[in-house]
Formats: sequence, C-alpha cells, structure tokens
Amino acid sequence: MPKLCLFVALFLVGSRLATAQTQTKGIQLNTGNSSHLVVLAIQPLPDSANKDLALVLVSLAPQCVFPERFELPVQLDGTAFQLKRMIRLTQEQLSNGVCSESLVSAYTPSEFCYLTAASSVVMHLPSGPVQWTPEAIGYASSMKQPEAAPYQVRAEETREASVQLMLMARSGEAPKARDLAEAMAPVFVSRPAGEGIAFFAALGLARRETKDLPAAAIAYEVATMIADASSYSGGVVGVTYDNLATVRRLLRQFEGASVASDRALAILSATDPAGWNYGGALNNRALLLADQNQPIAALEYSDRALVVLRQAFKNDTAALAPFLDDNQQLRDKAEGR
Repeated sequence: MPKLCLFVALFLVGSRLATAQTQTKGIQLNTGNSSHLVVLAIQPLPDSANKDLALVLVSLAPQCVFPERFELPVQLDGTAFQLKRMIRLTQEQLSNGVCSESLVSAYTPSEFCYLTAASSVVMHLPSGPVQWTPEAIGYASSMKQPEAAPYQVRAEETREASVQLMLMARSGEAPKARDLAEAMAPVFVSRPAGEGIAFFAALGLARRETKDLPAAAIAYEVATMIADASSYSGGVVGVTYDNLATVRRLLRQFEGASVASDRALAILSATDPAGWNYGGALNNRALLLADQNQPIAALEYSDRALVVLRQAFKNDTAALAPFLDDNQQLRDKAEGR
C-alpha cells in the first residue's frame, strides 16, 4: 500500500478509536502506573489488499507524552523484537486536565503471526514499558487471519547478514546497508538471541553512519535488551553497550550514557582486558566525562585507556594516534592549558 494511502487508512481507523466512547472492543494494558491508562484496539485496515491490521493505542495520562511519529520496540517472549513505526493521530487536553492521545501502527498478516504466538508482549513506549495482559494477547489472537503465515526464513542467510551489513556500513556504503537492514528487520523476530543481537547492533551502526542518532540508539538498546533477556554474554555485547553509550553521549543523554558505559566496561574488562575494545571503551568514558566538564576524571580514564591501547596497537602506530591525540587534549584541559 502506498505510504499516503496507508497514512489515510491509519487515520480513518485511529479516528474511530480515539475517544473513550468508541464502540470498538478495547483491552486495557498494564502500564504499571495508576495515573496512565492505555487501551488497545485492533481493526482491519480499510482498503488493504494485503489484509493488514491496524493496532491502535488510546492513552489517557496527566500529561501529553507522545511525539507525532516514533519507533516502537515491541518485545516478544523476552528475546524477540519487532520495530514498529507509530503515528500519533490525535492529541487533546480534556476538560478534567487529562491528555488523550491516539496512536496507530500497521501490521502485515505475517508480522501479526509473531505477535499472537507470543506468551509475553511488552511495548517500550516513550512513556515507559507497557505489558500486555493475557486478555490482550487472547484478543489479538482472535483477530489473526486463519490463512496468515510467518515469514519464510533461510537460516544460512540471516547468519551471514549482520557481518555483511557491518562491512558495508564501515566501507562507505552506509545508506545501502541501512536500507537493507531496515527491510530485513521484520524477519529477525524469529531468529536466535545471538543473531538478533548481532543484527540490531549492525542496524544501529548503519543508522549511526547515516547520522540518525535517535534511531541508532533504539537499535542498540534492542540489542542490549536481547542480551539481558537471554543472559547472552561476550565481547559483542560489551561493544554494543559501548556504542550505545557513545550515541547517548552525542545526544547529550549523559545519565543513560554513563549507565551503558558502566555495562560496557564491566563486560569488556572481564572478557578482553588487554584488547583494543576495552581500551576504546575506556577512552569513550573519558570523552563522556570531558563532555560533562570533569577534566581530571576524564584524563584518568584516558591514561588507563592508553595503558591498554599501547599494548594492543604496539605494531600499529596509525591506529594508536587518535587516542594519543585525545589524551593530549584532555591533559591540556585538565591542566588548564
């Protein structure tokens, strides 16, 4: 369905469901916040040749919290994720001071199969995670089309995809890598945790290389959530946390950056204490502290990074040079030069 037609169809569905008086069946979700009500409704998309479904959320909260458009990570059974584009159709301040907002996204029949097969569904909204109740999962299952089938996935292709995407993103083909990764994302909902982590880390890199830092942060966050839910460990998880910390630093989200940096350093110090990934994470922590006007602490981390990196890059002066430059700049700042 063309994008304009899809938007019109979503608007028509959302408009019908945007008020509390709607006659359409709705299921309340668990927000964990008594002052925030979220109701789920599902309807066929008008004029959809593919029999797509519209997933609509109606939110009632003390404050308006949703942007006009955003990406929504939907977590299925802990280790599987769907990334859905959400559109805010209505936003209204009611007479009692409550903000009413309606949000909508489209699901293909194949995407919907994974949603209805899950025993646990969590939507990571900008306002916080929202847990689907058993009633909501049952309701969604009742809307599944009998002929709908999940995507046909060739395991050998998905296993190699993440490596290829990373190589492309790092070799000047980031836009192409991103287009491919965005198109492939729906099928990775059914892949093992290790493949999911690698894929969403690759998607994060492609998004970062195309200068879309907020979207990169979401992809990296998904990769780390899969790792946490699956207890998957290893250097790739530490590097992903370090990349997430860097993106959050560039977004000036210093608290979140520090949390991610702590996780990166803890993992990499245990898995590869003499490796350049650990040294790079120490250096990135130094830059984070420098951005927060903590020059002395920043220099301490930079010095620690050089201890590791001088050994890791003892035969590669070109690779070491940028870290030496960072250290000199941090030293000048710490010493007031």
